[in-house]
Amino acid sequence: MRKHVPPLLWLVAAVCCAALGITATLHLGASVPAKDYALKADAAARMQACMEELKRCKAEEGLALNGEDWFNTGMLGDRLSGITTTLGVLEAKRTTANSDMAALAVQLLEQAGVPPGQSIGAGCSGSFPSLNLALLCACDAMGVECRYITSIGASSYGANQPQLTFPEMACRLADEGLISSRPLAVSAGGQNDLGQDMDPQALNDVWRQLEVWSLAKIEEGDYPQNLRLRTQLYEADGPVSCFVAVGGGLVTSGRADAQLGQGVLRPDRVGLITDKSGLLERYSAAGLPVIELLNVKKLVADYDLPYDPQTLPAPGTSAIYYTTTRPRLPALAGLTACFGCLALFVRESRRQKRGAT
Repeated sequence: MRKHVPPLLWLVAAVCCAALGITATLHLGASVPAKDYALKADAAARMQACMEELKRCKAEEGLALNGEDWFNTGMLGDRLSGITTTLGVLEAKRTTANSDMAALAVQLLEQAGVPPGQSIGAGCSGSFPSLNLALLCACDAMGVECRYITSIGASSYGANQPQLTFPEMACRLADEGLISSRPLAVSAGGQNDLGQDMDPQALNDVWRQLEVWSLAKIEEGDYPQNLRLRTQLYEADGPVSCFVAVGGGLVTSGRADAQLGQGVLRPDRVGLITDKSGLLERYSAAGLPVIELLNVKKLVADYDLPYDPQTLPAPGTSAIYYTTTRPRLPALAGLTACFGCLALFVRESRRQKRGAT
């Protein structure tokens, strides 16, 4: 008489087959260079060159590197200065002073569907000069025109040294051919976008320093009018295909306290337009993809990049440059065996019930 396997054992076998198939698939996975590896590496190399040049500029201006700048990038400002707007997070600023941020910017732009030859708009506060550079270098590597407006004010450890604010950084880099363009315009930033929370003398000194670059100025305290002025500047040469907010600029990100999210934002995340909405929300409501770069800790976690690392990874070795491929055969074999065992479980369960009656 043929022995019958208890139904429970077939159920256990099904679970084991599925688990073995999944485990084998995960174990046999391999990281391979992403299709856009060369593009990301190009953007990162451009950003590294920009940081080296700005470090040289700081030395030329007699500005000592911040002692908390572990990797001597030159991208960290002071804790406080006359043009500091809010208290920033040191670890976040240090995290972004890494050329891998340019590779991340490439990925975000690709995810937003920005093709070469298109134009994007960007609002770049002085709070995250490294992220500003990352975006500009990513655009240059991709052949994308970035029409950007920047501000003087910056939070702690950002571009808050009056001798070298981000608008001047951008102009110097453009003149050296390290980025493709200067800002469309500059505002004071800070309270009411007029720098009302800054030291008046320090702000006036910066405005005088910037005169040599002949940049357009935005000095508009009326919020709706400020929005209109910026929109006109962004679209003077045609519409933009994407909008990026770097840092927490008032007119760029809006007057609401809540952050909208990080990276490429879904339209349903942005919500309805109110009188507090900034350009980020308004462009999203108009159907454009939008990107927000502010919550650095969450942003790098989403893309498997380190937050405030003790050592910087070698160029081109971070997870952002790679994609993981996994073989399908182990998972397929495991699932096939799993379904076979489940079929036997059902058959034996029915047989057992018939025997009991």
